[in-house]
Amino acid sequence: MNTNKIDNYKLFLFFLIVISYFVGFIFRENSAGGAEQDFLNFTWPAIQGFKKDFFYAIKNYGQYGEGSWPMFHVVNSLLNPFTNSKIGFQFSITILSLLNVFIFKKIIDKKFNLKQIDSLLISSTLLLLPIFRSSAFWGLTENFGWLFLLLSIYFFLNLKDKNLSVKIKKDDLINIFLICFFSSVALYTRPYLIFFPIYYLSYLLIIKKNNQLIFYSILFYVLMSVPGLALIDIWGGLYDVKNRSDSLLLKYLNPENSFRNLPVIASLIAFYYAPFLFIEIIGNFRNVIKKYYMSFIFFATLLIILTLFGILNPLKNILIGGGVVLKMDYIFFGKNLIFFSIISALGFSILFKTLIDDFKNNAILIFPFLIIYSLPYIILQEYFEPLILFLFFLLISFKAINLSKKNTNTYIAVFSTFFITYLAGSVFFKHFAFRDIDQWRFFLNSL
Repeated sequence: MNTNKIDNYKLFLFFLIVISYFVGFIFRENSAGGAEQDFLNFTWPAIQGFKKDFFYAIKNYGQYGEGSWPMFHVVNSLLNPFTNSKIGFQFSITILSLLNVFIFKKIIDKKFNLKQIDSLLISSTLLLLPIFRSSAFWGLTENFGWLFLLLSIYFFLNLKDKNLSVKIKKDDLINIFLICFFSSVALYTRPYLIFFPIYYLSYLLIIKKNNQLIFYSILFYVLMSVPGLALIDIWGGLYDVKNRSDSLLLKYLNPENSFRNLPVIASLIAFYYAPFLFIEIIGNFRNVIKKYYMSFIFFATLLIILTLFGILNPLKNILIGGGVVLKMDYIFFGKNLIFFSIISALGFSILFKTLIDDFKNNAILIFPFLIIYSLPYIILQEYFEPLILFLFFLLISFKAINLSKKNTNTYIAVFSTFFITYLAGSVFFKHFAFRDIDQWRFFLNSL
């Protein structure tokens, strides 16, 4: 088919995706489920509190019930002119969330050297993600965190590509500052994003081994930590413990949760990696079987044994969170966890192969990611969407991800089909099958 004609089809697909995004806002799409209530009960009161009395809101931030630190609320209360209207504010966040698409595109352009329309379509996958959409439409904090993380990654990849064996130049120093600044702002927006500064410093210490880079990075992070240390001093802990008890925080951020949570994280890794895996299968099915089957059989056997002996039984009674794969197991397989165990085993197998491919680079990224994200008592899919896509596209070194000008049409076709299907399923699940938590609870109790 003529190249120009194909590009016109791609442009048409991009406009359809963008139109679906704004249609979702108009019809108040809430395919993440809890977005509306989170906004009304936590985010909006916090922003109004900061507008009314900034210092009181800082001191008593815990009373708003937000799980994140207050960067999002501070920035919007001070700089967003649309905070007098709920719908106006939500629309402003819907527009600002589009910045994620364009920064993601810019990084893809730099890393893979694709045609503009191709990188634009791949980056616009974000606009098909139900949780990304719901966070945008309802004015929640997640997409601000992703925005600052992407900016951190952009400047990090600039630094990574340079040979800095000689003395650091002024431009390099600015680059280091911007990495530290944006990753700190990301952390102040979504605390779990602390994994990226850990990865960045580990990369400098273990791989780059440049003393000047390490010195300036630590210096800038020390400076960036001053607001956080001030908040810890005001609150008496990592959160406002006067309004949120220490015992509650210990329950919700505890290493004891990791054993239960790691299979859930692995299942989500398998889910978001699925389009990449389909592309691998299209390229060479036999090679895919040869590549994964040994590690997959090991992890599948282990998880199925744990399931049969009841060790994973706590995963059968999760009302909130758990992710798409666990919910599919509930709906289609009656909570027997065999399907969940198989998909989770695939996720562990994928992680294992990434470590085999490039242990040094991937280990310093994957292990902090797994440790930090396995701590919460409740695993919410919003923690991982679109983070896992960012990791595989931008940071994890994996030979299987071979995006280039030769195969972009395959990537676009597979990713668009997969995530359009995912979006449609999420909309049906949240808006038609189970419209509220009570219907979902009734269904789970009937199994």
